[in-house]
Amino acid sequence: MRDYLLALSAIFSTWQNGEPLKYEGAFYKFSLMTPFFNPGPIDHPEVPLATAGVGPYMARLAGELCQGFHVHPFHTVRYLDDVVLPQMKIGAESTGRALSDIDRITTVFIVTGRDQSQIEKAMGPVKAQIAFYASTPDYAALLELHGWDIADKLQSMSRRGQWEEMAALVPDEMVEQVAVIAPFELLGEAIRSRYGDRVQRVGYYSLEKEVDWSEEEWAALVSATKG
Repeated sequence: MRDYLLALSAIFSTWQNGEPLKYEGAFYKFSLMTPFFNPGPIDHPEVPLATAGVGPYMARLAGELCQGFHVHPFHTVRYLDDVVLPQMKIGAESTGRALSDIDRITTVFIVTGRDQSQIEKAMGPVKAQIAFYASTPDYAALLELHGWDIADKLQSMSRRGQWEEMAALVPDEMVEQVAVIAPFELLGEAIRSRYGDRVQRVGYYSLEKEVDWSEEEWAALVSATKG
């Protein structure tokens, strides 16, 4: 990925400045740019690059080379504070930048509803999705940080196709830390309170198949999230 980002920057530079394309990396090599594929310079050549990731290397790489980083929705505030943000800061400082130079973007699991019964109904699908992510070996660092010893069991169950049973292994504490659980009218405030300035942009990750929120409710949610 690092090589890819550097190669992409070299191609953008050729388009903007007309210089010969010559990029030789560990995985990618580019030495030809024909006029047919060259769109030429643009008025705003500083094209922002953003990557997505979970682990420390991808966070550090985003800090080094990118203008944005999409934090995977399978995260907790502690994981952001202990792993993602420190690694991004290291990467940024290695190229003379600051953490504030990179936008942090994430999608937030939400468990919400207009009453307690709706909130409880929303909990099940979110638990199932968390179980799916937790069964992925590359995401084990989050589980290890919190001492949630379910990775091996979930991986075994996923290989046996026991998808519907996996959610039962996810403790309520895990859902509370990965997802934001709040009544709809308090959801925006709860998201803003949890994340503060850790991220600059959020999306709402709902597992509800049918969301009947009105445009006015959506607008209120967005406004409350922004603060």
